[in-house]
Amino acid sequence: MSDDTMTAEMTADVRTPDAEVRRLARVLDDAWERMIELHGPEEATDANRTRLAARIVWLAQQGERDERTLSDAAAVYLCALIAAGKLRRDTPEAVGFQAKPFRQDMGGAYDAQALAAMEEGLALCREALPDPVSSTVMSFLSRTILDHAAQGECNPVRLCNHALDALRSRR
Repeated sequence: MSDDTMTAEMTADVRTPDAEVRRLARVLDDAWERMIELHGPEEATDANRTRLAARIVWLAQQGERDERTLSDAAAVYLCALIAAGKLRRDTPEAVGFQAKPFRQDMGGAYDAQALAAMEEGLALCREALPDPVSSTVMSFLSRTILDHAAQGECNPVRLCNHALDALRSRR
């Protein structure tokens, strides 16, 4: 192997600061557009964009490289923050109120129980799969769990099973 080939291979994954900033900006723009589609322009505040950007940077610092996974994870995070804020503002006073897991009346936000179930369901999926689990697989599992939670499923074990079944049928 020549020195040029070895140098090219060693630096293939090294990103220049400008390239990394452009990559993270693409991720931010993608996640921001999806958040606006879900929650509408009234949630398109500077504070929410700052929260989204901070989460993307944090995820990248944790080692996540896949742009789609970064975007998905950051969008879910911001949607959870928005939903939590709306739950605090819209807490019903009625006795016996049963929250819906996916609140159409809140712009498609998930309630706290659904968010916890989705997080636990994804963790169960992760435990069920052998290491290493690719970011593509984790992204697929996350989207499947989100889809089933949107249909009202809030049992973590069933969310996990749905996601793993979908993964098996995909292969």
